[in-house]
Amino acid sequence: DTLQRVATEKRIELQLTNDERLKKIVTEETAKWNEHSEQNTKQIRDQLKQHSKIMAEQNRKAEDQAREMEEGLTKQNKNMEEQILKELTEHKKKMEEHIVNTIEEQMQQQSKKMEEQIKAMKERMEEQNKRTAESLAGEVASLRETLEKLVEQMAMK
Repeated sequence: DTLQRVATEKRIELQLTNDERLKKIVTEETAKWNEHSEQNTKQIRDQLKQHSKIMAEQNRKAEDQAREMEEGLTKQNKNMEEQILKELTEHKKKMEEHIVNTIEEQMQQQSKKMEEQIKAMKERMEEQNKRTAESLAGEVASLRETLEKLVEQMAMK
């Protein structure tokens, strides 16, 4: 009976020792797990912070590129506008010169035609004057003859 009681006490003692060991093991494993969990959480937070920094830098670079592209396009548009304006101005100047040259050419042609017409009229008038002079000379000669005959007749009387 004593033996049995001593054995039971020993079993209880062993059971308590085992329970304490288990508690100690569970406590140690829980502490390790908590530490590991905290490290993972910290690592994930650090990775997220790093990722946020990288994303922010990429966003900044993208914004810079977009701004540079916009400035480039604005400059390109301005250059194109200036080029178009220059070409239009040159075209306008050429058209004005062409119009002026065309008008001058037409005026020269008209002037030449008028000179030719005036020359032709002058020649016709000279020809007409010549015929009139010849006709008048003939009449004068005829009148002279008549006058001479009258003078002769009067001298005879």
